[in-house]
Amino acid sequence: MTGKFLLMVLAAGLVACGGGEDDDGDSGEGGVAYCSEGFEGGSSNWGCTSCSGVDPLDDTDDFDPAIDGRAGTFTEFGLSSGGQMVISVEAPSGAFEAGSDAGALIRFPAGTYNTIGVQFRALFNGAVVSSSGGSSNTAVGGNVPGAGSDTYYRFTPQAPFDEIEAQISASGHSGQATFRVYEFCGDR
Repeated sequence: MTGKFLLMVLAAGLVACGGGEDDDGDSGEGGVAYCSEGFEGGSSNWGCTSCSGVDPLDDTDDFDPAIDGRAGTFTEFGLSSGGQMVISVEAPSGAFEAGSDAGALIRFPAGTYNTIGVQFRALFNGAVVSSSGGSSNTAVGGNVPGAGSDTYYRFTPQAPFDEIEAQISASGHSGQATFRVYEFCGDR
């Protein structure tokens, strides 16, 4: 019985820590296996154009579910064609090292767009130290890889950083395109 109990405790611990990644780099069961460290205890804020689903009178905590250390929680929002959402998350203390992977677990809407994607910027003490785009995070005349499922989009800042900014945008669609942002993280 002791061996069985130990295995059950270990299995429960793995589930609580997020389990493993599947081939797409997402966490499958809502875990955070791609993260060594997150932004839990830090702060979030945002700004957008042509968006819905977030409270424009209170832009300081709508994305707190994306820094709570749990990939099962999220903030959902919509973008009209040409819309843009900029989300900033700041670490609670200390900096991530240069060369650390950083990014966010996001669900992009399925479909075909003129342009769609996420571009990241890493900041240290409020100054931009690195930015990304990359073909895996943006698309022209189509969609980003992993659209329609929870996928981790990453970049690797080549300087220390304590804040990540994600700019999510979409154009060439009618109505609202619905996005979910689950979790921001990096590797300390």
